[in-house]
Amino acid sequence: MRKLLKIFMFLFFLCAIAIGGVFLLLGREKMLVHLEDIKAYMMENVEFLEVEEKEPEYITLYLKYGGTVVSGPLLSETDTEFTVLWKEQEFVIEKSQVLKVKRKGEAIEWEYNNPMVIKLKNGSVLDACIKDIKKNRAVIESSLDGSSYETEVDINDVEHLVYKPISNKESREIEKKIKKNFPGMKFYGEGNVTIVTDANINWVKECRKNIRVTYTQLYLKFFEVFEGREPSFQNYIVIFDNYEDFVMHAIEDGVPGWAVLGYYHTEEKVTYLFNVLGDNFSKIVYELFIGGTTRSIDAQADMIKNSYRDGHSAIVIDGQAKYIKDKIWQMYNYILSDCRNITITTLRHEFTHALFSNWGIQNVKVSRSEKKRKMSKKREEIFGSGDKEKKKRWIENLVAYVGENEDYDVKASNSWIVEGLATYSETYPVGQQNDRWLYTFQEMIRNDEVYPLEVLTYYKIGSFPGMSAPAMLNAYSQSWAFTTFLMNVYPDEVVLYMKRSCSEGVRSDKEELALFLECLNKTSKEIDTEFVEYIKAKYEPLDDPTVKQLLYIHNLFKEFM
Repeated sequence: MRKLLKIFMFLFFLCAIAIGGVFLLLGREKMLVHLEDIKAYMMENVEFLEVEEKEPEYITLYLKYGGTVVSGPLLSETDTEFTVLWKEQEFVIEKSQVLKVKRKGEAIEWEYNNPMVIKLKNGSVLDACIKDIKKNRAVIESSLDGSSYETEVDINDVEHLVYKPISNKESREIEKKIKKNFPGMKFYGEGNVTIVTDANINWVKECRKNIRVTYTQLYLKFFEVFEGREPSFQNYIVIFDNYEDFVMHAIEDGVPGWAVLGYYHTEEKVTYLFNVLGDNFSKIVYELFIGGTTRSIDAQADMIKNSYRDGHSAIVIDGQAKYIKDKIWQMYNYILSDCRNITITTLRHEFTHALFSNWGIQNVKVSRSEKKRKMSKKREEIFGSGDKEKKKRWIENLVAYVGENEDYDVKASNSWIVEGLATYSETYPVGQQNDRWLYTFQEMIRNDEVYPLEVLTYYKIGSFPGMSAPAMLNAYSQSWAFTTFLMNVYPDEVVLYMKRSCSEGVRSDKEELALFLECLNKTSKEIDTEFVEYIKAKYEPLDDPTVKQLLYIHNLFKEFM
């Protein structure tokens, strides 16, 4: 029996090596899962499973007094009253106290007096204007019977903010173009954010939840910068469930879709994102990683059982096979968690770009060269022909083209603040430790590769164009670290700088740097030294995340090695 188990574990070890090779080859960012195919197994073996919920019948009641809105499942209705499940309790509301009623599926115009309303965690909505933010409290102004009054709300009681939809000409043109380009996708609107996608409803909910949080936390944290401004157009976010569709659309936009998971198109004013756990692409990887592997283990177990033809041996072998497959599922769910985080992190990052640009706080508009427009036209010609050889040459030429310089409009915000705020917003809550960027910046410190502030402020076009890939990665990491340092040590000065920068129209890198240092009342050398010393003292050294990932897999299977 011991010999039999050794044979079986040797076969498994070969299988595990193959799996590890696939994992390293594809990279953790492309390990996907098809949730529908594995739902039955995960119900028994995984603690968390996102299952599509059946929507109850919801009703929204706009009350006459106080600007309060009650929303929840409708339990019953009579000629004189509604019974609604609200705050996890049954509430009876007289119809005489209701101004308007919105039932699920009914379209209704913006019913509030203010362009932004506050939804509290208890389910109520405050139709009030935020006048000021004092530490952890928001000062709001409400109207009642023609009079206005101020009160304070604890920020911790706020679930999220909702801004009214933007239905101007520019927004309608953006929507019209999206409908033309993606006729099979559905539109999901909430406030001034519209998600357009072919992904399932569970992902719409997940993305919507993260957009709410990012929007709300950034608005409250940078209230003084947002105050007095308005968004220019509706925020549209197109989420692709199919990887090929995303890559091909990105290529048309001049973006290397195979190297990114999302981007904000500054000319079209649309955010594009690939759902890493999309159903279509994940089927292929699921079959490769789980389906084929588990079938191989079952086949090996059957082969060994047929050799011994012993009832007791069969029980032992089946038990060992299940034990091994459970280990594989544990590793797979680890990857699943990583993939989910990658999608949401990218969404929060790119939405931050869109938000600050839409409100006129960061001028991240990029004017591409005439060469790009000609390439886009040529791309349509080649891909429309169906010639595979032409397509292949096009891809090869495009890869070479991506590295070339483009003619950009230099009237844009500094790259470090643009990308710094985007990476700063990747976490939940906004501004928390981001291990992805922290480890890289700690490596920069150890290798004495930290950029002086004068170098960092030289770049003014989005994602540090012209830098090599490693240098660009370092620039992103330092932008995150620098922004995090500033927001923790000099938050008021950062807000002042952002207000003045977007109002005064500073353009050259020297002028921008001078303004920044003036707001901080520091010299460049002083801030460089203080910044690095802060990161050293604030954060414990991190292990290489790649090594950490491999150790997890090694520890999972070490008993078989």
